[in-house]
Amino acid sequence: MFAQNANTFEVAVKKTNTYLSVYSQVQPYHFEISLNEYTLPKEDILALHKEYNITNDSIDTIDTYEFLGYLQDKIIHHLVTAINQPEFNTAKIENLFHSNLGILISDDGLLYNFMLDEKTGGSYRSYLSFVYYKPLTTELKVTAEQLRNKELPPPYSAFSGDGFTAIKKMTSATNEVQYIAEGYVKGCGTCFITYVSLITLRNANFETDFSYAVETRLNVADISYSNHLNTITITYDTSDLTPDCYCTEEESHKDYNPENSSKKCICIFNYSNGNFKPSNF
Repeated sequence: MFAQNANTFEVAVKKTNTYLSVYSQVQPYHFEISLNEYTLPKEDILALHKEYNITNDSIDTIDTYEFLGYLQDKIIHHLVTAINQPEFNTAKIENLFHSNLGILISDDGLLYNFMLDEKTGGSYRSYLSFVYYKPLTTELKVTAEQLRNKELPPPYSAFSGDGFTAIKKMTSATNEVQYIAEGYVKGCGTCFITYVSLITLRNANFETDFSYAVETRLNVADISYSNHLNTITITYDTSDLTPDCYCTEEESHKDYNPENSSKKCICIFNYSNGNFKPSNF
């Protein structure tokens, strides 16, 4: 236990960065790694030896993904500890943590998205991702295991997934706190899933009011939000993954015909009565 919150905050930040530094050095392209290659606190060496039954200091290889999972658990635990300290809300977060940790801040400066490359080793580039909203006074509770399963607990369940590239505050027609969250994830070597959601804070819990996702080949779909027009526009090219233009789930999907040339699709959603709805095409 630490006597003061300031000490707790500083220690949590330091430990987060220690594990982030080690994590940045581990590559998921080998079946096993040697602990001797990394600088870890003694308590972690002892814990790893005990957990994986390493009885000989000269034979200290462990499964790479088990080691990555161990580091992920430590990083998320200490990061959450730091976030739950009052000093977090006044600190310059952008310069506080190792560059291996991705941090996206909403345009109003109140919502934080933390992202860590999961290092699965495959072409699917998944991330451990969670958010924190400054005005909420509830303690943040999340584990790396929940993030690996893409299951953020309340009040942030609506933000579950692989993270975001932009989070924008809406001018709500209902005087509620609303955000547009945009992002994409690389699903394979040449395929991408692009997504956008309208997420609303109600009764201290974030809820998804609108969402749209499209899978594309070679290029990421373009998402454009116009604050002036209150519209979301998604532009993408058809492919074997999405053979026709679909702007709603109710539209009938067509089979892919490789003889057909690719065409450009434009989906426009208009903001009305607190939510986005597809316009007529």
